[in-house]
Amino acid sequence: MTVRHAGTGSTVGVAESTGRCPLCGGRSASVIERCGEVLTALCAGCDVAYLTPVPSLTELSDHYDEGYYADWITSQQRARRRLWRQRLALVRERRQAGDLLDIGCGDGSFVETAQASGFLCAGTELSEYAAERVRRRLSIPVMTGPVRAIEWPAASFDVVTMWHVLEHLTDPRGDLAIVQRLLRPGGLLFVAVPNRLSTVFNTVYRMIKGAPPSFYTPDERELHLFHFTPASLRRLLEERGFRVLSLGMDVEDADWRKRWLDRAARWWCQMTGINRSLTILAVAEKPHD
Repeated sequence: MTVRHAGTGSTVGVAESTGRCPLCGGRSASVIERCGEVLTALCAGCDVAYLTPVPSLTELSDHYDEGYYADWITSQQRARRRLWRQRLALVRERRQAGDLLDIGCGDGSFVETAQASGFLCAGTELSEYAAERVRRRLSIPVMTGPVRAIEWPAASFDVVTMWHVLEHLTDPRGDLAIVQRLLRPGGLLFVAVPNRLSTVFNTVYRMIKGAPPSFYTPDERELHLFHFTPASLRRLLEERGFRVLSLGMDVEDADWRKRWLDRAARWWCQMTGINRSLTILAVAEKPHD
């Protein structure tokens, strides 16, 4: 397998060593992209693509400063509120109320929407700026830092949501074990991530740009450390002790251009039964003892 180097037009061979896969620990991986010293590798064991070396928490948190959220609370606010209402509707199809933890709560729009509908909400956020803003606006508990720093007792929540967060975490496997501990038996986990097999988006991007989209660029606004497929996300959740209830597509994006691409992908999925949309949405349950 060979793939174009990010930004160079050259190719990357499969023989280069990438060390252990940070997700499953496997040692067999193919380098599928290089950007300077940063590699994107595809693990032969778990079929997840990952960035190596993994940035430090300081490097990651530096991305999520006040400027990162500026568009969310200005030009995109209306579209994002619609997005959160649609996602809350997905939650309420399975759970009408309860204690809800939103991991990576951002500017707090989702927990604000969930709180207004009757959920008792809490959040976590890597960005101190965003966490403090949510605390001030909503007067809810928001813990700052990585998932492994969460201090709530076991079995504290009925619902945990991770809306496009898992791909940003340095240790998704370990963090899902913590989420499993935080959920009550029968509790629900909602996980949305980008889809590495997004054929529609990749094809359109290649047609417009003349090259495939890169997994990583140095000035990336959002660093995706891991890239999942529907099958690899299911496998990870099941290995962490969850029972996957459904595996489909996330609701349409706040960006109108991506919404049109997503609609085309949804049509493809309806015709073929294969998810080639921009996103994956998994709903999983913590089994009863």
